[in-house]
Amino acid sequence: MASAEEFSQLRLKFIDPIQHNYEVIRPIVLYSETIAERSRQTDLERRHIGKKAQRFVLKGMLGLVDQWTEKSGGQIHQDPKAVATHILYCNYHLLCYYHQRRRT
Repeated sequence: MASAEEFSQLRLKFIDPIQHNYEVIRPIVLYSETIAERSRQTDLERRHIGKKAQRFVLKGMLGLVDQWTEKSGGQIHQDPKAVATHILYCNYHLLCYYHQRRRT
């Protein structure tokens, strides 16, 4: 059983939100730890942990992806998708640049 201090140290090593979400629910799914206990250890609300665990049970690892879209004024904003697209675009051109440079 992990303590709140252990989880806060572990949290510093996470590099991805899905990794964080999995670590939050892992003891619940694998070791039948209670949501209340995990809430105390992670300093997260019980209802959020419960929703994460439920989404994991229903959808597997894809259920741990946070819901990035939100409704605001009747419009749906998907800014993270635009940012991800831009990052992929930049990475592609960077790879092309390095590939071209290696040829010369």
